[in-house]
Amino acid sequence: MGTSGVYKGGGGAAAAGLRDALSDWLDSASAPSAPAAGGPTIDGRLDPKRVGGALRLWSGPSGGGRSGRAGGSGSSGGGRSSGGAQRSAARVAGPAGSAATLSTAYLRGERAPLEAAGLDLDELRALDDPLEVRRRIVEAAFESEPDSTIADGEARLIVADLVTWTLETPRDPAQIVRHTVELMIARSILTEVGDRIRQEPRAALRRSAEDEIRLAAKAWAMRFDVAAVTLDGPSISAAVQTGVTDLLAIYGDES
Repeated sequence: MGTSGVYKGGGGAAAAGLRDALSDWLDSASAPSAPAAGGPTIDGRLDPKRVGGALRLWSGPSGGGRSGRAGGSGSSGGGRSSGGAQRSAARVAGPAGSAATLSTAYLRGERAPLEAAGLDLDELRALDDPLEVRRRIVEAAFESEPDSTIADGEARLIVADLVTWTLETPRDPAQIVRHTVELMIARSILTEVGDRIRQEPRAALRRSAEDEIRLAAKAWAMRFDVAAVTLDGPSISAAVQTGVTDLLAIYGDES
C-alpha cells in the first residue's frame, strides 16, 4: 500500500517537537538492552512533559467549524500548525457537548433531547448496532457534512471516541469534560506523530507508543480544574474550552 497521501505532520515547532520526542522515546525503547525473545519490553515511560507541546496545537482562535447543537461560537481558524491541521478547541467542544448529552439521553431513555436533534429513541434501539448508534449521534452533533480537512476528520474521531466511552455507562459532567480534553490531546499527538509510529517496524513498539501517548494525555487532562458544569451541551462545551485555555495559560510556556 502506498503512503504518498499520508499526512506526515505539520511544520510548526510544536508538531516538530512532538515528533522529536517520540523518536527519542522509540530509540531509547529499542535500545540493545531490550530482550529479543518475545519482542521488546518497554521499561521507560514517556514523560508527559515531553509531549506537552500538544497543548500549543490547540492555541488557535476560539472558533473553528460548526460548533454543533450544544452551542458555542463557531468561526474559521485553528491551531498554529504552519501548514498542518488548523485546530481549535471550539471545533471539538461544541459537538462534544452535544454528543455527550445525546449519548446520555439514549442511555437514560430520554426522548426529548434526542428528538430535538432529529433522532428517535425507538429507532436507535431497534438498530441493535452500537456502531450505527454512535454514527448517528456523531452526525447529529456536528450538524454538517465532513469537509475533508485534517482538523475536521480529527474532531470527528475525537467525538466518536467520546460517544463510545459515554455509551458504556452514565458519566458525570466533570468526567466528560476531562475525557474530552484527554481525547483532544491524544488524538492531536497521534495525528502529528502517526507517520513516525508507522515507520517503526516492530508492532510491540508501535502499540507501546500509542499506549504511552494516551497515558500522557490522561495525565495532562488531570491538570486543570473543572468548575461547576452541568449535563447540558453548552455547559460541557464551555468547560472543555476553559480547560484547554487554562492548560495553555498555566503550562503553555513549559511545553
